[in-house]
Order: sequence, then C-alpha cells, then structure tokens
Amino acid sequence: LDHQPQHLQVSSAFSSLSLSRRTQIPQKKLQLASVLCIETSHYVAFVRAMNANKWLFFDSMADRVGLSDGFNVPQKFLTDFIFAHMEYTQRS
Repeated sequence: LDHQPQHLQVSSAFSSLSLSRRTQIPQKKLQLASVLCIETSHYVAFVRAMNANKWLFFDSMADRVGLSDGFNVPQKFLTDFIFAHMEYTQRS
C-alpha cells in the first residue's frame, strides 16, 4: 500500500481559536455506533441497531464444525450491549 500524508482541513469555526487553556472549544456529542475487537483471526463486533437500546453482537468464531479440517461458524445475536459483553467475557 502507498501511504501518503495528507493536509487536514480545519473548520473556519476553529481556525481562529487560540489553543490556550482559557479557550473554550465547543463540545460535540457523538453516539457510539459500533465496537470491533480483533485478536488474530478472531473478531467480535457490537453494532448499534436501529433501536438505540439494542445492539447486534457478532462473533466470527462462535461455533465450529469439524476438527482440524473443520470451519468456524459465525453467529449474530440481537441483544443489550452490556449483556452481550458480559456474556462474551465469561465464555473466554
């Protein structure tokens, strides 16, 4: 891959601000949309569903078919974010 640095564009609303401690930069609130956890070839993801209180939990290695010549079966669950995280960490 060819990585080249690129100049960042600063919004005109921020370009005139000083970065001293007395300067108050307006806060922006963001809503977490997903969390991806990767360890080697195993990854899990928590993705926010359309209903803001529900999350989709995806585990790339949730189940396995066969032994050394088998394959992983990914699974997904619609769940509460904290519940899914606790359930996953208890299985590890």
